[in-house]
Amino acid sequence: RGYNFVDVVRWWAKRADLILLLFDPDKPGTTGETLEVLTKSLAGLDHKFLVVLNKVDQLDNSVDFARAYGTLGWALSKVIRRKDLPQIYTTYNAGFDAQAGTHHKLPLDDFAKRR
Repeated sequence: RGYNFVDVVRWWAKRADLILLLFDPDKPGTTGETLEVLTKSLAGLDHKFLVVLNKVDQLDNSVDFARAYGTLGWALSKVIRRKDLPQIYTTYNAGFDAQAGTHHKLPLDDFAKRR
């Protein structure tokens, strides 16, 4: 990049009303760049965060879901310095699952009811 990414993220984040943080279940932890952005660019702006664990329909069962959710919560607790973690929302696209005709052990109907 030909610019300072951390400074640019900070500039936009200060002007935003909401900061949407999306995480996939196959990578619920934080990468080096994500860690740097969360600790430097977004420091002090955690009141604007909306954390989403995306694509939960890719998980096979509730154990995998709990593992991904817990890993994300643990990773965020290391970089978001506050008493309680922000709520982690979950989402998936039911349209893709219905078209593929796949069956999951994870009870996606429970997620649909909460929408």
